[in-house]
Amino acid sequence: FWSAAEILARRWHWPIVCGIIIAGAFFTLGWFKVKPKFTAVTSLMRYETPGTSDFLKTTPLTSQTFSELLAAPDLLRRVGANAQPPMPQDEVSKRVRVDPLEESDVIKVYLSASTPQEAVDLANLYAREATNYTSQLQAKQAAEVADTYLKEQVDQMNRDINDLTAQFRGLPDASQASNKLAGAKSQL
Repeated sequence: FWSAAEILARRWHWPIVCGIIIAGAFFTLGWFKVKPKFTAVTSLMRYETPGTSDFLKTTPLTSQTFSELLAAPDLLRRVGANAQPPMPQDEVSKRVRVDPLEESDVIKVYLSASTPQEAVDLANLYAREATNYTSQLQAKQAAEVADTYLKEQVDQMNRDINDLTAQFRGLPDASQASNKLAGAKSQL
């Protein structure tokens, strides 16, 4: 210990000068490489569409599924394409963090940018595009469910008409009723 202390006592200025130079280099590196980052927060709420019949209801989304839907690549691509200036999907995915709240229908979305106004604009754009994206997905799902339901109903009606036609054929004076059923079937 005494040997090292004696060396430092005689040459104390070299460690201090080297420390000042290294601190200046790190300060310069930080000044040019580290930029401020601003974060805007938006809240999106998940809810079921009211007033739909039991036949046309789709399965409800959990908050985890909804948050994964909000981080979908297609949505991120839409946001990047509509941003000013446009940015690639990877850049948008780096700036977005989706955070579902525990036991809640609210999803917090955090968006970061280099200026406060850019962060707010990006958050508003993301919320608008997320609303449009989920609305389009719901409409597509509802159309698929309605199409399936209507096809089942038409098939059931065709079976009923065929059964009634078969029953009427065995009855006297059934030709007129059979012709009317055939007309109804062709119109359907």
